Amino acid sequence: MDKPPTGHNRRPWIFSAKGYLEVLFKDGDEARRAQQGLQERGVPAADVRLYVSEEILSNEAQFLAGRSWLAKVANTLTADHEASRRYFANAQGGGAALWLYAPTRHDANRLLRLLADYDVSYVRHDSNDGGVRGMTFDAS
Repeated sequence: MDKPPTGHNRRPWIFSAKGYLEVLFKDGDEARRAQQGLQERGVPAADVRLYVSEEILSNEAQFLAGRSWLAKVANTLTADHEASRRYFANAQGGGAALWLYAPTRHDANRLLRLLADYDVSYVRHDSNDGGVRGMTFDAS
């Protein structure tokens, strides 16, 4: 099965996390450590994409600058604004995100088990087999 591109690699009028487990970290170094750990545990490098805070914010600026008025209207009507706010607030605070290819809930569950030893703040999965689920983690 061909992997869909991550949300940032799609055409400017389309943003989607379908088929991906989005994992937020408050610390970019922890995200890099998790990326390395996943690859050491057999997750293919092509299935793991790290976005550091600077890259997330730069991508968002380019994304917004290239949008037509029609795309902006469509976004207002269809986007998950809570997820977007969480994602960009995390980046503004210096956090990072891993996007992990996980087309099914089974794939996402496997990856979550591999992430158990890392300081994850939030995960969101939009599976190809139906549904979106998000989980917030409080390390305190």
